[in-house]
Amino acid sequence: MRRILRLALMLGLIWSPVARADDRVALDPDDMRLAAIVAIEAGDTARARALTDALLARDPGDIQARLLAARAHRDAGLLDEAQGHARHAWSIAETPRERHAASLAMAQALSSAERRTRAQFWLRRAAHHAPDERLRQAAVRDFRYVRKRNPLSVQLRFGITPKSNVNNGSANSTIDLFGLPDVNLSGAARALSGLEFMGGAALRYRVAESAERATDLTFRAQRRDYRLSSEARAIAPTAKGSDFAFSAVSAGVTQRFMQLDTRRETTLSGELGKTWYGGDPYSDFARLSVGHTMPLSRVSRLEVKLTGERTRGPAAPHADLLRARASYARVLSNRGQVGFSLQLTRSTASNASADFSEVATRLSYAPPEPILGMDTSFGLGLRARDYPATPYRAGARHDREASLDMTLGFDKVEYLGFTPTLTLSASRTDSNVGLFDVENLGMALGLRSAF
Repeated sequence: MRRILRLALMLGLIWSPVARADDRVALDPDDMRLAAIVAIEAGDTARARALTDALLARDPGDIQARLLAARAHRDAGLLDEAQGHARHAWSIAETPRERHAASLAMAQALSSAERRTRAQFWLRRAAHHAPDERLRQAAVRDFRYVRKRNPLSVQLRFGITPKSNVNNGSANSTIDLFGLPDVNLSGAARALSGLEFMGGAALRYRVAESAERATDLTFRAQRRDYRLSSEARAIAPTAKGSDFAFSAVSAGVTQRFMQLDTRRETTLSGELGKTWYGGDPYSDFARLSVGHTMPLSRVSRLEVKLTGERTRGPAAPHADLLRARASYARVLSNRGQVGFSLQLTRSTASNASADFSEVATRLSYAPPEPILGMDTSFGLGLRARDYPATPYRAGARHDREASLDMTLGFDKVEYLGFTPTLTLSASRTDSNVGLFDVENLGMALGLRSAF
């Protein structure tokens, strides 16, 4: 307190309009840093910048002066200069505390300049280098605040998955075809194992927002590439992983309506897209959907969604699809989470392979506590799909599928707020047409945001 009072007296003398040239007061670097803090807190950015300029003229590597200069310039609205000082502070930071402080300074300058996507990256750095949990949680709160105000949302997905069936081929080597037994399948029609490389991005830009509604522009892109195993190459010598590569892009608009008193939300969206298979154009599609989410209690919610889709294109069967989905989620008394969904689909097409009716259901559960130190969730899915006709036998085709999956989150392994995940999955489809008996085993490595 005495030191602050002494500084106040000194500063009053130095900056007094009646001060004479010979009324000089010497401040050491520590006093000048403290004086800069006092000036910043008082809103006197000119004085703070003068003090930090003097400190940096003395020692350009004074990281405390750099951080104070970044704050003073930001408060003065000199945002480019603030970013420059914060960037310099980051370049000379040596300890976690210094890196944390420099990251925060850069994030604050970027956020003030409304460069919120870049600010989110620097807040991830701040959380990563936080010297203690209190400062980490503060950085996470700042990140969530900036993300909420950012009109641009970017979600990236990457994964590498060993799969037993990259081409969705048959589990059989022979089938019965129109009453003829033991008809050999070509290698490419059989299940081929290999590695799947997946990448995708989902972008949303909010063009208008009020308390009760929001309008978003959306863009999505994904690609899946494959590398066949040596066993698969022996089964199908002429097949290549690129034969089964899949890509899709789409763009759309979404309108959201919020009922503030009930916290219910209604969503209307439209989307146009294009897909490629094996490197060649496969389909063009248009999709319309309407959804409604309603809280049932403080710990549960119900979501219903109706989707219509029209598919055309050079290679895909022309089809019109209608899908209805209802999902329920609840937090249990032990803090575990359970979810259930039911989905009904009807696809109408002149091509038998795209003319079907389907019923699918899924049950999910996330335990309240980590298992062996890992955040864990489980899923069980059942699906029944019926085709009125099939070109492979007389009568209808009936497919029945069961699937299981388990996702492990390694939350103790974190970098910039991202943690690795491992998903183990297995599925089996039994069909009255042997060509469509399918088995899949997969192990997917991925990343997810910890906040």
